[in-house]
Amino acid sequence: MKSGIYIIKNTYDGKVYIGQSVDVKRRLRTHKRLLNLGIHKNTYLQNAFNLYKEHIDFQTIELCDVDALNKREQYWIRKFDSTNRAKGYNRESGGSEGQKWCEESKEARKGEGNPMFGKHQSTEFIEWIRMHNRASSDKLTVNDVENIKVALTKGVRQAELAKEYNVTISTVNKIASAKNWSWVLPELNADIKKNIEGERKKKKEEIAEKKAIFLKNEEERKNIIKNVRSDFEKGIPKNEIMKKYGISSTSYVRYTTDLFNKHKEKLVKLCLEKRANGMQVKDIAKELGLHRTTVTEYCKMVHVNTESAAINCICND
Repeated sequence: MKSGIYIIKNTYDGKVYIGQSVDVKRRLRTHKRLLNLGIHKNTYLQNAFNLYKEHIDFQTIELCDVDALNKREQYWIRKFDSTNRAKGYNRESGGSEGQKWCEESKEARKGEGNPMFGKHQSTEFIEWIRMHNRASSDKLTVNDVENIKVALTKGVRQAELAKEYNVTISTVNKIASAKNWSWVLPELNADIKKNIEGERKKKKEEIAEKKAIFLKNEEERKNIIKNVRSDFEKGIPKNEIMKKYGISSTSYVRYTTDLFNKHKEKLVKLCLEKRANGMQVKDIAKELGLHRTTVTEYCKMVHVNTESAAINCICND
């Protein structure tokens, strides 16, 4: 028993039929028997045999391993272009995977050529198939889906239903959009779709409204920031500014941090100059309107910075 690829050739017009088998000789004998009996399933080959019996030749064209049969059969069918009705009798592209029907075979199976043409399964049978094809992991029953659909028509949110029935929002959404379970209470599908479209429209309007409010508030916030910074530069006390514009201490600091840092640099410089001129800390604090502890801290900061600069100079030298 040898596996391989065989060819049935009509030497009269050159047309061929390509096939594969794990036992080539036995398969060719089967072809001969069916053709002689006139019951071969390939009608093109059978008709050719009936007309040109003496010109039909049976040959083995390649022996190969069983694992390679599909690829080699497809190779030889492509080589002889035997799915082309002008060149061969093959109806398919060969191999048990990725088969392609020739155009003529496709056309033959359209319309009345399709064995299911004009036939319809009963609703009961379709529902029986659907129920038996359900995954064992499905959490919902038909009764659950009916209750969900009724709830959706009443405007219950999908998130609430998902939580109630312990499923994902995606599961409820597919029921609502009739992608799944469309056959359960089908008369409600249109109403549910209408409710969903209404909810989406309402949500878009809410988003647009929130966006408009945000933009308005953003403009107001920018004006407040501008006024706070202006009052800060005028020297108005922090508490008065906070009370005037109704802002928190955190907001005040966030709005004025850069101005405060610049102002602080000036104060530190003034503290240094006055201290260098022999002025007492309490006098500096009184003159600049600062607490004595603040003046002391500013002087320490300058002292530390001066020492660091001196150390850097020594290291560089």
